[in-house]
Amino acid sequence: MRLSPADVVQLPLAAALFDRDGVLVAHTPEWNGARAAVSYVTGGGTLRVATEGADAGIDELCSDLVAQLRAATPGLLGGDRLAVEMLTAGLALVLARAVPEPGAGDTHSRFATYLEEGVRRSVAEVRLAVVDESREARVPAPAAVALATVQLVRNAAVHRQARDVRVCVQPGPTISVEWKDASARHSMPTSRRSDRRERWGAGYARLLADALGWVVTAPASSGDGVVASTIGGGVPRLSLPVAHVVHGVVQRATRAWDEETALPPGSPLDAQTTLAVSAAGERPGEIGTFDVFKSRAVSDGAWLAIPPEAGLLRVQDMVRGLAHENALLAAPEPFATRIRAIAMLLTTIALREPLPLVSPATWARDLPAACTALRVPLPGDLGANRLRFPEPSIVAYLLETLGGTLQERADGIVCIAVRPNGSASPIPRLLGAADGLLPLGG
Repeated sequence: MRLSPADVVQLPLAAALFDRDGVLVAHTPEWNGARAAVSYVTGGGTLRVATEGADAGIDELCSDLVAQLRAATPGLLGGDRLAVEMLTAGLALVLARAVPEPGAGDTHSRFATYLEEGVRRSVAEVRLAVVDESREARVPAPAAVALATVQLVRNAAVHRQARDVRVCVQPGPTISVEWKDASARHSMPTSRRSDRRERWGAGYARLLADALGWVVTAPASSGDGVVASTIGGGVPRLSLPVAHVVHGVVQRATRAWDEETALPPGSPLDAQTTLAVSAAGERPGEIGTFDVFKSRAVSDGAWLAIPPEAGLLRVQDMVRGLAHENALLAAPEPFATRIRAIAMLLTTIALREPLPLVSPATWARDLPAACTALRVPLPGDLGANRLRFPEPSIVAYLLETLGGTLQERADGIVCIAVRPNGSASPIPRLLGAADGLLPLGG
């Protein structure tokens, strides 16, 4: 489905359409030039949709994590460098919903090299063959595309017990992941939104395809017991899930809508989408909300859309991705300590979990190394008979970032006494510092 400027004005989102030269063509009443927005390829330009719930402090911490990964890369060699470049590209994509630093690479010299290293680290039991039938077609953003292809290989290995996997690069480019599978089960349930899926890998592959205007296909039989799942190019398509509804029936919809709802054109609305349309009817001319759906009533029916994830959900997805791709993380100091600390801080903030604690033995072993790596003074003793201590990487990172000193409150909680106006960091606010003390637990 192609959206006309008249369609864009009616979308139930804060959205704007720009032509190929970046000139504003049309926008909804809610669009205010939002800086935090997700871009979608439309074929004739770009549709930008504002994201909700973004916290500038959390965004800054996420950006710091990606920056530390990028800064670590020049000091790495061989497979370690390839692995960290893939991880960085993947996390940046999840956060920004756009391919970071898009480029082009020969399928053999770059894409295939990334892919082979990713499979070796993530699914070492797979025997991988990479075949180029593309007539030297170039693969954009090869690190990000390779990481998505690794997810398809991993799904074949983990969920279909494939051990011999063939990856074929075809014109377009289209990348086909093939394996022998006599099973009748070939589905790949996933979603663009992390709150509507259980697994990270296939979701990442779909987000990557969306960012490039590509398509991901679920595994399907291709004959002789061979099953294939593909990711690749072709005619760019709008990857925003959106539909135009008339009299309770989907009249027009994007392929992304079909994938997310299983309600292609001609389908009657289900219970959830019916309630979403009702929400629009209660707010004439405005945007209604029900569950993950946004809606707007128009003269001939209603528009429905599934917006991009709000800020905190995107951070949660990035944290899940970092854990999912831990095998790719190989960074030297001081970056390793900073990356570990920031990741744990984001886990605490995004997943609303307590800060991690460690045993006295782990504290005594790891704190000196963490402080040495970040060149901060080793804190003094925190009192005898303590059973749990704050995580050493976090302590060293906060001392480096915030300054101040490590103290023990009267109730036994370990805190960092933050120097007044000593740092512009958002961390004290995000972790609930009060009266100049940032509690770390213990």
